[in-house]
Formats: sequence, C-alpha cells, structure tokens
Amino acid sequence: MEAYKELQWKEPPLYTANQDEVLNNLPSDPVQPKPTHIPLHAETTALVVVDVQPEYWSKCPSVRKDFPDFPDNLRRTIEVCRERKAKILWVRADYRYSHSPWLAQFARLHKGKKDMMTEVPCDPLGEDFKWEEFATPEGGESIVAKTSWSSVTNTALVDHLRGSGIDTVLVCGLITSVCVQHSAFGIFEAGFRTLL
Repeated sequence: MEAYKELQWKEPPLYTANQDEVLNNLPSDPVQPKPTHIPLHAETTALVVVDVQPEYWSKCPSVRKDFPDFPDNLRRTIEVCRERKAKILWVRADYRYSHSPWLAQFARLHKGKKDMMTEVPCDPLGEDFKWEEFATPEGGESIVAKTSWSSVTNTALVDHLRGSGIDTVLVCGLITSVCVQHSAFGIFEAGFRTLL
C-alpha cells in the first residue's frame, strides 16, 4: 500500500468540527419524508425493449439460467403497455465492422475465447433475423437498429421519442449491465424520466 499512500484518506471527507455532536443528537426514529408519487401516463410513456433477440437469449444459456423469469416478466410488461396504449420501441443490435468502430477492439480483447460472437447483423430480410416468441413487435411498433451499446448513439431514438410527445421511458431488455444500462444513461442524459 506504500505506492498508493497519497490516495489514502487523511481524515473523513466533508468533516466538520461538530460532526460527532450532530451525529450523536440525531433522533432515534427520524420521521422519513413520504416519497413523492409521480404518475405514469400511457400517452407520454414509452417502453424501450433493448436487444431481446436470439443472440442474447435463446442462443445464450448462461443468461437464460441466470434470469429464468425474464420471459414471463417481459411478456407481462409488454401486455400492460399494449393494453394501455403506451408506445413500444424495439431496439436491436446491428454490430458490424463496417459501422461499429468499437467492434475491432472488442474482438481483439476477446481473441481466442470460444463461442465469442463479434458481428451481430440486423437485417430484417436475412434468413437468420428472428425475434423471441415472448417479445415480438406488432404492427405500428417501431424498430431501431443500434451500432453501439447505447440505443441513442447514432440512432433516431431520441428524435422519435420527442416527436411522439414522450416524457417517461421504461427501459428493459438484455443485457442489463451493458446495453440496457448504456441505453438508460443515454435516454436519461437526453432529458427523459428514465425507469429500469
């Protein structure tokens, strides 16, 4: 730890001289403020379903094992959004060396790993283009192809949401710690109320 000595705390951050006194005089059962309820209105809410496609579900046994309830939970979420007439947008990975600059680095980092896919084309006319049976778009639901982990980078998603009068976006899909998280950050950064 000698090498990182300059990074060690000398004293607690934001320490005040009377901090101990303040902490000792806190009520034993402080009154918690009531959370503010912000309603969801279907006409201004969109569900963005990210990367629910065979490459990340039916062809990925480790994900299916870790999240066995995912299909039923997503099916119910989609049904509720459709019943209430909320906008649903489907985002699919379209990772190709021709338009995904990060892909070369990703492939280099994973070189030699068995079963590591790199390119994931999104070609609706291709014979391998399929949806999962529990998560398939219906007429009028838009499909957005993305070339990076974020659904907002180099796509028309944000313009589509704004043009539809959306202020709240529910984000779900695969994989939470990668594309869903990057997409949620981008949507939030664009100014939308964002819920995972």
